[in-house]
Amino acid sequence: MRSILLAASMLLPGSLYGGELCFQVTRELAIPSDDGQQGIATDGVHLFVQNTQQLFKYDREGKLVLAGPKRKLHHGGITHVDGKLYCAVSGCDAGGSPIHRINVYDAQSLRFMTTHDVSGHFTV
Repeated sequence: MRSILLAASMLLPGSLYGGELCFQVTRELAIPSDDGQQGIATDGVHLFVQNTQQLFKYDREGKLVLAGPKRKLHHGGITHVDGKLYCAVSGCDAGGSPIHRINVYDAQSLRFMTTHDVSGHFTV
């Protein structure tokens, strides 16, 4: 089981507000995973969690609403904007990869919508 901690306040560098970096855990969501968690996003109603190959949708109480299909490429980050999930995707090969994309998924159904190739602007 992996846990995702939901913080009550944003993590900000102390130099921005003159204090120590701190936060308070308000809730912990235990998520079963056979793969590393890569990101979390919210639309204010649901939590979207991404491991390296799969998207999950939870309600705010931690109940699994929907699990997307396993994907072949490495998914490494996630954000929610206007009903869509934007996920950083790469080939993630040990020697580097020429594959770098932003995949877009429908937040309601977790259905793949489109991809944007960013390999000309990004390398690993």
